[in-house]
Amino acid sequence: MAVWSESTLSEINKIKRNDAEYYQPYYRKLEKILNFSKTEQLSSLSFITDGIHGSPEIEEDGIRYISAKCVKDNYFITDNCIFISHKQNNSNPRTQLKDGDVIITTVGTIGNVAVVDEDVIPSNCDRHVGIIRIQNTDKLSPYYISTFLNSKYGRFQSMRESAGNVQLNLYIKNIGNIYIPRFFNDEKKIAPLTKKAYEQRKLSQSLYTQAQQLLEYELGLDKLEFKKPVGYEASFSEVVNNNRADADYYQTKFRFLKKHIRNINTKPLSQIANFTKGIEVGSSAYTDEGKLFLRVSNVKETGIETGSSDKYINNNLFSSLQIFQPEINELLLTKDGTPGICYVVDEIIDGIISGGIVKVKIINTSIPSEYLALVINSKICRMQVERVCSGALIVHWKPGDISKLQIPILSDGMMKKLSKLVAKSKQAKRESQQLLNQAKTRVEQLIEEAPGKNE
Repeated sequence: MAVWSESTLSEINKIKRNDAEYYQPYYRKLEKILNFSKTEQLSSLSFITDGIHGSPEIEEDGIRYISAKCVKDNYFITDNCIFISHKQNNSNPRTQLKDGDVIITTVGTIGNVAVVDEDVIPSNCDRHVGIIRIQNTDKLSPYYISTFLNSKYGRFQSMRESAGNVQLNLYIKNIGNIYIPRFFNDEKKIAPLTKKAYEQRKLSQSLYTQAQQLLEYELGLDKLEFKKPVGYEASFSEVVNNNRADADYYQTKFRFLKKHIRNINTKPLSQIANFTKGIEVGSSAYTDEGKLFLRVSNVKETGIETGSSDKYINNNLFSSLQIFQPEINELLLTKDGTPGICYVVDEIIDGIISGGIVKVKIINTSIPSEYLALVINSKICRMQVERVCSGALIVHWKPGDISKLQIPILSDGMMKKLSKLVAKSKQAKRESQQLLNQAKTRVEQLIEEAPGKNE
């Protein structure tokens, strides 16, 4: 069934947008609802700019450089940020981030928004994010702004204001066109919810870091130094026995690790768990909606991450492939692309896993699932994975090598302690998300209740 909308020439001339997408019925519907509320344009409430235009000058001990991939729905992922030189940072004061700045992604996944706080500073940013600096934070909280912009009434405006043929861009001048509903008294109740959500996420990260550091201490990894010699040698017999002739396999750091592992109580993963490899359904089976087709990019150490690039399959195909649906307490382990990322399933996943993921079901119940995931994600296992993986374009971790992965076994008390820390971390993260959802839902309710109040 065809769906269309009409626009007058005067309307097009006023808005200065002649692309049909801008006037689609869904956008008009949300715009009509939003217009029942008192609104102000973002340009009248804030200073808006973007990041550095130019190539980053990488410096290992420099200033964190926020890109679009670092910004998610009301939080930052700083682990994958690069660092730029202090010189480049100092020569770009306009783009230096300040406490309370609201960051919005303008390329790729349009409209992800997060608030800068003291944990992110000092930082600078690239031109693929916009910086929204509120003029008077006493009258308008950046946490309210971020909550609204991440709601459906904020996101539709971000998408509507974006433009481009090959790749969409949300230009700085268009960010200022976004309308912000003002509820004044309610804003003061919504902003603290979002701020508390930030605090819970920080707590989650802190607890997980504690678990990582304690594990490294127990395994002696905190004192392990990997020397970097000019060269290294491997005997012909080693090459034959390992059936590996690539020089990387014989790096000195891997020899140090192997020697260190000999002094630790370990078991191969095959004695701890069973595996089920995922399945590839083919791009022709993808649908716009339905059941989630979980890929390697969705699996992170701290959870399942979904986004606009997700793939779906229909219900009939899902029903025939339910053996590949993850179950509670199973582990998801990536084997292709970025192998060795592990996560314990603690919520129902309404979908199946792709061929680049392995389901891991523990058979040795003396080993807590959260401990197993923690140790697989640690340096001692990641380096084992790095050594055996192969592939020129896409890295692969073979099932035979997965089964041989050496898992350190600590005392029952220590494994339980580490497992509890990870569980607390995940609970804090879950509470953070619940608070964010509560805040966004309240904003949307206020907007949708406005028409009735004005009748």
